[in-house]
Amino acid sequence: MTRTGSCTRRLTGLALLVFAAGGARPVQSLDMPNLDVRSSGGRLSVHARAVPLQRILTQISRVSGVRIHLDAAGSPRRERALITIDFEALNLADGLRLLLKAENLILLYSGSGLEEARVYGPADGGSRQPTAQAFAFPSVLDVDRMARLETAREAENDDRVARLRMDALGHPDSRQRSRALEALAANTDQQTALDTVREVLERESDSAVLGRALDIAREQQGLPLDPLLKLALNGREPTVRIKALTRLSERGSQDPRVRETLGTVAAHDPAMSVRETAETLLQELAAN
Repeated sequence: MTRTGSCTRRLTGLALLVFAAGGARPVQSLDMPNLDVRSSGGRLSVHARAVPLQRILTQISRVSGVRIHLDAAGSPRRERALITIDFEALNLADGLRLLLKAENLILLYSGSGLEEARVYGPADGGSRQPTAQAFAFPSVLDVDRMARLETAREAENDDRVARLRMDALGHPDSRQRSRALEALAANTDQQTALDTVREVLERESDSAVLGRALDIAREQQGLPLDPLLKLALNGREPTVRIKALTRLSERGSQDPRVRETLGTVAAHDPAMSVRETAETLLQELAAN
């Protein structure tokens, strides 16, 4: 059996999206409508408006030098799926995790960093999982080297998470605070992300940052109700109060404080849009 034949069988069922030359200089994406992808210094920025997922991945591979393998069975779905996403200067692995959070994603590293991403279809429990034939098993030396690299990466990630948390809570530029929150939400340390979102909701005065924190809170299932209740009643901007009300209705239907707060806001909030939102949410809770 030839080496080429063996490698071919290991990649059965995968489509290689782009073969990017290792060590290639990162570049900005070509001019494409509604899509801007940039990579520099291990950081990835993606700004897309209704762009097929497969096209975004093609550009990421081209500008970053990371090879991206796709499960061929999911290609038609990825070409149909139109993605709208915005993030700036995320760690390359975190950016891919954020973009592909609905997929089964495996990241492979070498001594120089992230080298390859393998995408195996939706992470919904019903998709086909990667098979053992898709992988070349590492040697004992490789395992030891990979363990050291993983330890180093974990330490680096811990430092990065600490810096992001400090920026989210105290950077003088509100845009930087929002970006730090977004980066934390994409990180694997979800407990720190949850704690930081809670503190931002309790301490932040900028309405744009509060709005971003409330958007992220939709995915933070362990968030306590208290900061949401406070913002729903006392948030400075109507948009903030509306988002806080919406988050409350999503996670607190069994807590009597939710209905009480919705009723108070529906009756007394000075903004008609907020009162109407509270009334609608009350009706939805009653119907359920």
